[in-house]
Formats: sequence, C-alpha cells, structure tokens
Amino acid sequence: MKSAGLLTVLLLIVGSLSLFAQDLHFTLYDYAPLSVNPANAGNYEGSYRIGGIYRDQWSNVSGASGAFRTPMVYIDAPLLSIGKNGWLGAGINVQLDEAGSLNQKTNTFGLAAAYHHVVNRRSNTVLSVGVQGYSRTRSIDNSGFMPGDILSSGAGIADTEDAFLQEIIGSPMDDPMSSQIIINGGIGLKTKMNKKTAFHAGLSASNINSPNQALYNRDENSKDNAYELPVRLNFHTGLSAQLNKKWTLNPTLLVSTIRNQSEIDLQVWTDYRLNDEKEIDLRFGLGHRLGRDLQPLLGINYGAIRAAVGYDIRLGTLGSAIDGRGGVELAVSYTGLIFKKPDVPPVIFCPQL
Repeated sequence: MKSAGLLTVLLLIVGSLSLFAQDLHFTLYDYAPLSVNPANAGNYEGSYRIGGIYRDQWSNVSGASGAFRTPMVYIDAPLLSIGKNGWLGAGINVQLDEAGSLNQKTNTFGLAAAYHHVVNRRSNTVLSVGVQGYSRTRSIDNSGFMPGDILSSGAGIADTEDAFLQEIIGSPMDDPMSSQIIINGGIGLKTKMNKKTAFHAGLSASNINSPNQALYNRDENSKDNAYELPVRLNFHTGLSAQLNKKWTLNPTLLVSTIRNQSEIDLQVWTDYRLNDEKEIDLRFGLGHRLGRDLQPLLGINYGAIRAAVGYDIRLGTLGSAIDGRGGVELAVSYTGLIFKKPDVPPVIFCPQL
C-alpha cells in the first residue's frame, strides 16, 4: 500500500471517529485562558484582554485528506467590584473548527463568568470560581463522499468498514447536523509567593451536562449513552520564577482526562528581557505532549502584547507516516488599560487683600 493512500485513509477514519468524543485542544494552551478554565475570566491586571489562536494541522502533508484548521478568538474583562475583597469577571470565547475531507465543522460560542476573591490580608492570593455556557453546532458535508469509491479503491478497506463509516455519516443525500448546549465549570488559585515568584493552579470540568452529540440516526429519547459527550477534566498549573534581572523561568503543566483516556502537556518557557523601558521579552520554550508530540515554542512580549508560535512534531507510528509533521499554531493577545478621567472639583483661590 502506498504511503499517501494509507495516510488518506488513516486521516479520514480518524476524522470520522472524532465525531463521537474528541474535544478540541491547543498546544499554546497558556494563550487560551477561557478554553482551559472559565475561572480565568477577568483574572489579570488590566481593564480588558483580547486574543486568539489559529491552528493548522497536517495541511503540509502530502496525501492528507482535507484541511484541519481551528481559529479561536476571545475577549474578557473584570467587570465590577463585589465587596472589599472580590470582583466579577466575564468573557466571550468563539471557536471554529474544520476537519477532514468530510468538511466536519464545529462552531462554538461561549459565555463565561467568574468570581474572584482575595483570601488574605497581604492581597497576594486570589481564589476564583467560574462557569461557562457554550452553544455548539456540528455538521459535515458528505455530498461528495462515496465509501466504496474512496476507501476501497486501491486501499484494501473491507466492505464492513465502509458500512461502519456509512452508519456514522449517513448517505450522500443526508445533511447531518447537531446542536448542543454545553456547561463547563472550574476553580483556580493564583498567589505571589514573593517578589520574584508566582504560582497558579486550577481544575475545570467540561461537558458537565453530557450533551447528545450524534450527527446521524439521532434519538433524543434513547438511553444509549454512546453519543453523549463525556465529562472532560483539565488540571493546569504553572510557576513564574525570576532568576535574575534578565531571565525568567515559566514551567507549565496541563493534564486532561476524558473517559479512560488522558493527555499530559508539559512545557517550559524561558523569558529573556531585551529592553526594560519598553518591556520587551524574547521567549524560548520546549514542550512535550507525552507519547505524542514534541513542541518547539517561540514567543515575544512587547509591553501589553504577547505573541507566540508553536509547532507539533508528531512522534510514534503516525509520526513516521507523516515525517513527523503535525500542527502549527499562532497566538496573540493584548491587555488594555482604560484610565478614568479624574473628576476634580473646581477650587477658587481668594487671595487676601
């Protein structure tokens, strides 16, 4: 079997199987705060924050079937103070995903709200709790898909597997689509251990309401939970340690579990201060998605602007088939400040005569 034909079949099957339970994720997860945990909404120093990520996967691989692209944008802000020690943050997260030759599309629009509370007198530790509601629409375009023609021709795919894929996506005349409301929740903790070291950690749960995500032969009254989107748990933590005036070390960890599967992302960023006055930092990093990808990382901070690029070098059997090439991501964010004009009452000076 030719490698290009094998790769086409493999990517098509992987894309089809992902109709059941695969959640979207990013290599530059530190640049997608609302996607990781809704408790991150409005928890930063600034008036508003806007950012986004664009991920392109496998488009540069010869024989890859269809595009795998995911753009995401978000905006969040601390909205109002609650008492002396707390505030409310909110954010909007929009994500589009296009995958494979079936043009599988997943569009999501999410609203997040979080309460942040200062828990000690030194005001250096904040405990957060957040909730997020997503509206998600999923669809595929199978008008040009004929299992027997595409999969069996020269690839040796059995008729039973053709029938399996036919059951998933329906006939070429169908237009499978589904919509769900998804509820996520999370908690987080941020603390400044001293002037040079800060620590954060959090735990979030996605798909709490286990929505039905079937695209074909969907039965809302069925007791079969095969099409229910399972709960996904994300544990994330990180440390920022200033080594000296020039160098800062930033290790991060993200652990995701869904059903009986887990994914561990470990990254280490190193920041080098190029210019103190303009607050310019050059960032170097290396990450590893255990058992799957090696991740070279590069970024820059310029004042309120943060930008980064990440690349997945695929390891293992699939890595050999695609020459190690995986996904590439571009991320950028901007934290803005809004200064209120002071309302100073007029003062009339009356010099003594």
